[in-house]
Amino acid sequence: MTDCKEEGPQHVINPKAKSIKSNLQEETILSNTTSTKPTNENVNKEVQEAIDQSNAKNLNITWKIYKDFKICIYKPLIPLKLALLLWFGAGAVITPFLTVYYKQRGLALSELSTIYMIAPIVQFIGTTLSGVIADKIGRSKPVLVGNVILTMIFVAGMLIVPRMSTESCESHSLNFECDQQTLGRLIVKTRSEVTEDAIEANSCRIVCPENVTQSCPGDNIMCIELADKQNFVNLSMSGLINDTSRKNNQTFNHLLSQMNKNTTFSWCNESQKRNCAIGCKFLSDEKCAWETGYRWKLLVTNIMLFVLYLTAYSNCYRILDVASMSLVKEHNSDFGRERFFSILGVLIFSPIAGYVVDASTVAGSEKNYASALYFFIGVLFVFLAVICTLKIKIEAPGKNMLKKTFYLIQNVDVISFILVLFVLGTTWNFTKNFTNWFLVELNTPGFLLGLIP
Repeated sequence: MTDCKEEGPQHVINPKAKSIKSNLQEETILSNTTSTKPTNENVNKEVQEAIDQSNAKNLNITWKIYKDFKICIYKPLIPLKLALLLWFGAGAVITPFLTVYYKQRGLALSELSTIYMIAPIVQFIGTTLSGVIADKIGRSKPVLVGNVILTMIFVAGMLIVPRMSTESCESHSLNFECDQQTLGRLIVKTRSEVTEDAIEANSCRIVCPENVTQSCPGDNIMCIELADKQNFVNLSMSGLINDTSRKNNQTFNHLLSQMNKNTTFSWCNESQKRNCAIGCKFLSDEKCAWETGYRWKLLVTNIMLFVLYLTAYSNCYRILDVASMSLVKEHNSDFGRERFFSILGVLIFSPIAGYVVDASTVAGSEKNYASALYFFIGVLFVFLAVICTLKIKIEAPGKNMLKKTFYLIQNVDVISFILVLFVLGTTWNFTKNFTNWFLVELNTPGFLLGLIP
């Protein structure tokens, strides 16, 4: 790999150049007696060649690997190389895990599709605004720093937002026992989150001690007939809460009166039969309504953070390309050589991100995909420090941008190129985001997910 500068940039002046120039001038004076006096043009040419050679040696770092093969890095572009390595590496950290992180947080596949449908519109507007601002002030560095900071803020917001519940309301359990005072009632002694006065229970199951008899006297009031001690039947029943006590939004000591008879009911007044209990699952309509409203607020918040993150994140790529091209032209380098470090960043950080996810996951628990987001923020802090050291040339503010934009829009080649990018981007975005969703359902390890980029 070679990144040497055979001819150093002319605006860089080495202190040794002055001594070289003076020595050449002295040699010229001494040789006046024996030779023809060189013209000033020839002297300046020799001085410039000496300066270029001196600059080339001092501004390059060279490692000889084998025979004629060597690695040569141009010193002024080292911060750009680090910036590309860190930024593309950070992108390889968060890209495989962001989709599955939201899946883990309760986001449905249809909701994720909605986000990716809205995002391109907002990204187009955000990228245009960032480009206009950079052209107006003639400086891309402040715009890049601002977008990096916004990206970090939005990712931090994703980590702060609470987990969303699933789309369907979860069922709750209640265990009914005999009321020792009144045989015709069942009492709930365990705490629950019931807030409505009437509940509908289903999937009930009778639990009795082993020594409870299976038969009851015929005239006993509300005797439960247990057909089989080993396989108790499931009951479907409705109940009415006659008395309610609430404290700290929790209810307890409810009395339940029987309303429907889907099975033959009776109850023994024998003490051993009253040791039986009924465990039921039920859906709380009031709690479901609250969960639905709360989930909707969280969903809107997550959609806003996700879309804004994608906008700021894509802006960083665009502005970083502009800054890279500016530095490459200024130092007469090759853009392909600099982009090699972006590929190197992906190769380095992808497996590290997967290892971090696996290493931070406790055995027997769900994957800790949030660790990849924390790692992403940490890498961006280092990237931000490197960006601040870049010395990007200040360009003249753009003029007549609106007129130039309309001129480009009228170009058929430009429109065709945009359409091709739109189709390719849609296909790539689909595979990038939904492949990992599918792989997580196959229990793919985090290390393998990290290798996908």
